[in-house]
Amino acid sequence: MDSQGFESYQFSEFPITHESLKPYDILVFACPDFVKIAPQELNEIENWVREDGGGLLLLNHAGGDKGRQTNLSALAERFGITFENDQVLSPNNYGMENLPKASTFTPPHPINEGINEICYRAGCSLTTIGGSIPIAMSDPDADPFSVPLIAISEADNGLVCAIGSYEIFRDEIGCGIENEQHQKLALNLFNWLISEHRLKLKEKGISTIPTKKPGLAYGSSLHPAFSDAEEKVGSQPYSPITVKSEIKISSKSDLIQTLYSVLDELNALSDVVNKLIDSVIGSEDEIIELQAIKEMQEKIQQPPQLEKPPDLGIDFEKLKKEVEAEAVEEDNELLELTELPEKPSTEKPLPPRPKGMPSIKKKRSKEELTAELEGLESKVKTVNNLIKFLKKKKRDGKIKQNDYNKQMKKLKYDLENATNKIYELKKLLKKK
Repeated sequence: MDSQGFESYQFSEFPITHESLKPYDILVFACPDFVKIAPQELNEIENWVREDGGGLLLLNHAGGDKGRQTNLSALAERFGITFENDQVLSPNNYGMENLPKASTFTPPHPINEGINEICYRAGCSLTTIGGSIPIAMSDPDADPFSVPLIAISEADNGLVCAIGSYEIFRDEIGCGIENEQHQKLALNLFNWLISEHRLKLKEKGISTIPTKKPGLAYGSSLHPAFSDAEEKVGSQPYSPITVKSEIKISSKSDLIQTLYSVLDELNALSDVVNKLIDSVIGSEDEIIELQAIKEMQEKIQQPPQLEKPPDLGIDFEKLKKEVEAEAVEEDNELLELTELPEKPSTEKPLPPRPKGMPSIKKKRSKEELTAELEGLESKVKTVNNLIKFLKKKKRDGKIKQNDYNKQMKKLKYDLENATNKIYELKKLLKKK
């Protein structure tokens, strides 16, 4: 994406915090296998999206969270989206049923604009609730059919997009990023994920540019005891070692060159470690003092040695056996008791519910109602934005009248349905 005006960074600060995300416009999770986001990090990421207008892109894989041993749904569900533990298959495919063709893009959206068909390579389906909106669906002949494949959510100042297949953006594979439609989808996606809030911050000069370059940096998590290592090491200041996160080998010479590069990085890191060791050796008094403190702490933590108790003339072993025998006898008596019969019910059974009458729903708490209300209000905002976008396409002559009427009818239905639910929820909240 660098050639399209985007600059990518490999985020390597852990744990993830609201503060560490502030310089960035978009955060991408590309199917982190066998890795789970910590609960506190989920809160920090959500706050960054909602408050700072961050753009969040979540990419999963066939099998969803269960198949990949991750918890992307725990983050996506905060914005009304869930990754299902399944795989989308179709007889209409690119040579294999796990390479299904997807050509249902509705309602029109800046992300799916100009997209006619994609290969949904090894992907899972999604579920949308609350304020989230699906903008790409599986085809009618797919399994599962007509389910969300791409979903978006407008969360306060920020924007969120979830896709069940990260492989559509992989390099050097069939049905990957080399597909022209996938390239256009990626460009549309990243352009949309930069929110208006972030653009306003940039105009005011408030948004900062990340100072870290792509790659992993050693030394960023050093213990505070080494914070003044630069003064103790000598004339050469300590600088982080950058390690390449992606290695491409196509020939023997490339392999040799790569190994030499890794060796150089290890040697540089070795020099830093040796200088730190020299620094520690030069501070021998401090180390001895710390060792003395450690020995003192160990002595304090040792349990006090009790003196031998006086002989009271009691046979404790005999007393213990008598108590155990009494306990066994009581257990045997309890086993001989029969169970009490069930108390007869004095309440009259309810008559059968009339056919077609809705089932009784469990009463929901005020917090649950409020959360659902906020999700629906976000959905109304999203649908209104889509209606404006659809009208613009109609004015520009980019959509046929029949397609326009069909999409507008669906959006108005969603808008009316969400508005009615908001009205009912507000009435329920007044009674709480």
